[in-house]
Amino acid sequence: ALFSGAEKTMSRDALHLDGNEHRLYHNMYGTAYSHSTYDGMMLKGEGKRRPFLLTRSFFTGYQRYGAVWTGDSVADWRYLQAGIPMIMNCGLSAINFAGSDISGFMGNPSNELFVRWYQAAVMQPFFRAHANIDTNRREPYLFGDEVTNRVRTAVQFRYSMLPYMYTRFHVAATTGVPANMPMWLAFEDRADAAQMHDMDTTNGQYMVGYDVMLSPVIYEGETD
Repeated sequence: ALFSGAEKTMSRDALHLDGNEHRLYHNMYGTAYSHSTYDGMMLKGEGKRRPFLLTRSFFTGYQRYGAVWTGDSVADWRYLQAGIPMIMNCGLSAINFAGSDISGFMGNPSNELFVRWYQAAVMQPFFRAHANIDTNRREPYLFGDEVTNRVRTAVQFRYSMLPYMYTRFHVAATTGVPANMPMWLAFEDRADAAQMHDMDTTNGQYMVGYDVMLSPVIYEGETD
C-alpha cells in the first residue's frame, strides 16, 4: 500500500510491461508474496510445522497459505454491520480463515459496542482483538466487571465450540462448503431463500455449518 496517494496504491500511469495498470495486479501481488513467504517458512521448518500467515491483500487461491482480516475498521456500529457480509463473501470465495478486528481498529468503542462485537465475532473463523496504537487500551477488564463478564462468557463459548469449528474447517477444505455461510446458502432449497438474503444483510444472521445459527445484536440500543 502507498498511503500518500488517493487510491492507496501505485499511480495509474505506472504501467506494467503488458500496458495494464497496476490495480489489475495489486491483489495478485499480495497472494504471490504470501505464497513465497509460506514456501520459505515451510523450507525453514523442514515441513514439520504449519506456518501461520495473516494478510489483507489477497486474490483467488490465497486460502492455501493463510488467514485474512477485513482491514482497518473503525469502532463504529456500521463497521460491525459491514464486517459480517464481508466475512461471508470470503467464505463463498473459498477463503474461510477470515475475520475482522474486534471492536474496530481505529477509534474508541463504547462499552455496548465492545461487547456486541465480541458476541458477533464469537464463531467467526479468525478471532482477534486488534487496535491502533493511538486508541485507548482494549483489555476487557478495563471496561469494568459487567463488560469483563460478558466478554468472558463469549470467549468461553467459543472455546467450547472449537471442536465444531475444526470440523467445519475440515468440511470447507474437503467440500468447499464455507465454515461461515449466509442463510440463503444453508437453506437454498427453500422457497423463501431470497428473503433470507435480506435477513443476512440487515440483521447480521449467519450460519456456522448447517447446524449452528448466530443472530447477533449489531445495532446500537437493541437487546434482541
